[in-house]
Amino acid sequence: MKISIKTVIALLATTICLILILNFVSNSVIQTNFSKIETDQVTQTIGTTQAALISMVSAVDSELVTWSQLNSTYQFIQNQNIEYQQTYLTVSSLSNLGVNFVIFLDPNGNFVTGMGLNTTTMQQMQIPRDIITQMSTDNLIWNLKSVGSYTRGFILSAGGPLMLASRPILMTNGAGPARGVLIFATYYNSNEINKLSYVMNLPMSLEAIGSWEKANNIQNATLSSSYIIPVNQQYITGYDIVDDINGQPILAVGATMPRTVYDQGLATISYVDQVLLVAGVIFSAIIVLLLEFSVLRRLGKLTNIASKLGKRENPSELPVSGNDEITLLTLSFNGLLQEIHSQSLKLQRSERMSAIGELARQIGHDLRNPLSSTKCAAYYLRQKGNKCTSEDREKMLSIIEGDIKRSDKIINDLIEYSSDIYLEIEKCTVKSLLKGALLKLQVPENIKVVDFTLGEPVMLADVSRIERVFKLIIGNAFEAMPKGGTLEIRSVQEDSKEQISFTDTGEGIPAELLPKIFTPLLTTKAQGMGFSLAICKRIVDSHGGKIEVESVPGKGTTFKVTLPIKTNVREEDQKGQVSKPDPLLHYKNCKAVNDQSTIATPRTQ
Repeated sequence: MKISIKTVIALLATTICLILILNFVSNSVIQTNFSKIETDQVTQTIGTTQAALISMVSAVDSELVTWSQLNSTYQFIQNQNIEYQQTYLTVSSLSNLGVNFVIFLDPNGNFVTGMGLNTTTMQQMQIPRDIITQMSTDNLIWNLKSVGSYTRGFILSAGGPLMLASRPILMTNGAGPARGVLIFATYYNSNEINKLSYVMNLPMSLEAIGSWEKANNIQNATLSSSYIIPVNQQYITGYDIVDDINGQPILAVGATMPRTVYDQGLATISYVDQVLLVAGVIFSAIIVLLLEFSVLRRLGKLTNIASKLGKRENPSELPVSGNDEITLLTLSFNGLLQEIHSQSLKLQRSERMSAIGELARQIGHDLRNPLSSTKCAAYYLRQKGNKCTSEDREKMLSIIEGDIKRSDKIINDLIEYSSDIYLEIEKCTVKSLLKGALLKLQVPENIKVVDFTLGEPVMLADVSRIERVFKLIIGNAFEAMPKGGTLEIRSVQEDSKEQISFTDTGEGIPAELLPKIFTPLLTTKAQGMGFSLAICKRIVDSHGGKIEVESVPGKGTTFKVTLPIKTNVREEDQKGQVSKPDPLLHYKNCKAVNDQSTIATPRTQ
């Protein structure tokens, strides 16, 4: 993977992790702060609800103060005169007070008299017996003696929660002794909740403490605790616990309000998330661009130069800019390029001279043998003169003629390998090519040739050159089986290519020679320069094909020639010039092997 890709991946991963961490931290902080603000807001509203409840009880108590300190009330508790009842204990009086019950108790808490009013129907009603009993038995309600003593709050009756106020009955100037207590009580029901909702400008609810605790899974609710319960994402309810006059919780009064703070918190979190995302993208883009132009692109240029060096191309000098580590590296690289170029020129000259020397040595070696034998034959004829028999003369002339042919072959092979190749394209088949090659060869009696080639498809190739390739491969196979054997020739069509394999049962090729088998000047014979297989490879390559070899010492060798199947070639392409042969300086990798005694199977010419 390229450094640029790794850098981008690492940067993106780091940026994403940073955004997620910042998102988590900021969201936690924002959510915590907004939750605290919402809680404070609801708590403040609950406190206002408590103040409203106290105000409602105080309003009842303020009326009670006036009634309990009237001389007429002081007389009424003792004689229950009709005038007082007709004046004060009327439907209109209780309606104006806004209470359901007015109750008179004596100093011992015994019920004296009272009146009840249904504030919905405005009809007089009897005071429930359980309320009278509860009033008479609770000392906090009736055991009041002094001017400043009072009781106000809530109690729970059979008919529902009651809001009450109790004060001692005294004379107008506050003198006593107290002749009992006067109690104002009213049911705390939906009417009162509606009044409270109007005062608070919020939806209010009222629930008995037991059912409320069960519904919200709360145990032992107390007045000192704030209970805030979200209804959904739009609304939240804060509950006020109402205790009775004995300090026991009896009611849960709830105030439901919109979650404006919560919504603002969500909007803020969304805004922060968007800002973090945009900032992360911009940050990543800036860093990538900075790295691209200041580091990666310059490193890429160095990489391209190094790649060209590996491909033996002629790299140009890198431009130098900036004043950083990469600039120093570029300067060092340029110095290295200059040194490499200088040494390369020297090495090329040295290799060229070495290759020329190797080629000259090989040509001299191969020509020296036929020249020597020709010289000896000529010397023999000159010395014998007329004394030489016709049989000896014919023998010497045959030697001279053979040496001339060998010398001519050496020269022709060198010329052919070093010359450009022009293809004469004709229609042919693999079977026809093989037949033409075999006609130019004499198959030894101890070797069996098995032909499995196909007569189709028809393809285009230079017939004479491909036949020569087949002839050279088959000839080498014959030489690899001096004791006889089998040569199996097959053709297989693979897509748009035809593969021809030549498999012999000879002694094989040593493993160390296989990588160089198609290299010029590589030979295992006492005579010849080793151009045959190199020429075969050039011919096959010129057709756009390839030639391969597989060999197992002691079992045999397989040559595979793969040729493209071309069925349509333009007239102007009937002759095609191919690339020139490799330069001589590449011959330095070719090592001639002439000691035939060290090679198990002489295979190449």
